[in-house]
Amino acid sequence: MIRKMYADGSAVSDLDQTRPLVCRVAKQMGDRVGNTLGPGGRNYMTMQGITNDGVSILSEIRFEDEREDAIADAFEEVARRQDLDAGDGTTTATEFATSLTPLVLQDVPPIETPLGKSVMEIKKELEDELTLAIDLLKTHARPTTTLEELEKVAKTAMEGHPIAASLIA
Repeated sequence: MIRKMYADGSAVSDLDQTRPLVCRVAKQMGDRVGNTLGPGGRNYMTMQGITNDGVSILSEIRFEDEREDAIADAFEEVARRQDLDAGDGTTTATEFATSLTPLVLQDVPPIETPLGKSVMEIKKELEDELTLAIDLLKTHARPTTTLEELEKVAKTAMEGHPIAASLIA
């Protein structure tokens, strides 16, 4: 099996290198965004202008290594979700995430996958199986043509509740 090799000589399956990589990216992201916290926090110049907003700053940070860039995207997602949920606190959420990441990784045991496959290979196989299952279901599917058939489907979905089934149908 051919594995993707990176410039530093590591491969996708090098789990020993992944944890330090995640911690290094977390520190870099936290250092950059953490400088903007508080009344004495500094501002950054981005393509959109001068800002101290965590999401805006994180969206501008890119790494040459695609693994580091993917990890950075995860921290950016933390800030985006905070922005969607509360509308503020993106920098604080990012600081929490980047500070907690090394602590959490210390307690996570290494994952051993079956047959020496990577997690991504297993994910790809599951996605392929899902596609096959959906195709199989499509071959056995038949359209509902009457209200009675629709109520029968709704009754199954509503775990046998006839009133809810008739309302849905």
